[in-house]
Amino acid sequence: MPSLDAVSFGYDGRMLISDLHVDFTPGNISVLLGPSGCGKSTLLRLLAGLETPNSGAVKGVDTAPAFVFQDAALLPWASVEDNVALPSRLSGEAGALSTRDALQAVGLADYAKRKPAQLSGGQRMRVSIARALATHTNLVLFDEPFAALDEILRFQLNDLLLDLQQHYGWTVVFVTHSLYEAAFLGDRIAVMHNGTVSDWTEPGLDRSLDADAQRASAALHDCVKTLSARMRGRAE
Repeated sequence: MPSLDAVSFGYDGRMLISDLHVDFTPGNISVLLGPSGCGKSTLLRLLAGLETPNSGAVKGVDTAPAFVFQDAALLPWASVEDNVALPSRLSGEAGALSTRDALQAVGLADYAKRKPAQLSGGQRMRVSIARALATHTNLVLFDEPFAALDEILRFQLNDLLLDLQQHYGWTVVFVTHSLYEAAFLGDRIAVMHNGTVSDWTEPGLDRSLDADAQRASAALHDCVKTLSARMRGRAE
């Protein structure tokens, strides 16, 4: 189980996270919700090993996680298939899927030879998700990946992420500013503020329903109300 055990982190005299204890449930989507500067991205970077705690320990992360950023972070001179294959080439370990199968899974099988500049914003994000599929890990970190997309594309990629997570059993930690995105995606959701994590909220959506029915459900709207109250309470 990925976890942060009494982790503190800061620099230049500023503490971003202080004595944080948090566990992430394997095979679930754990969503971190909160305002800019509350420590969400820092927590992801600690989980990914991109930052080292000043004290405490990151536990239960056996292989380098896949990281999906708000910017798709693709090499502009490389083809789509080369971008997807890059982590496996660097690590020397085969990913969960081949490059071809990963692109098939995100609906871009016919785009393998294109360059990132030839893709739309939504397609570039699909390439970034395909790269996670082709990585040798079961832990995938998402740092506001869909924030810059329009609502229709955001819904489509939320649906894709749910399908992939359920199919491949990923453990996902997902950062967002959006109450509705958090309530729709999260098996469990916590509000962050000043480097602390609130108790977890579980929306309890019926995943047997189609995506539109889940979005229209009372469970989702009740969860949004709960999260909104927690956000207001944290801000006061």
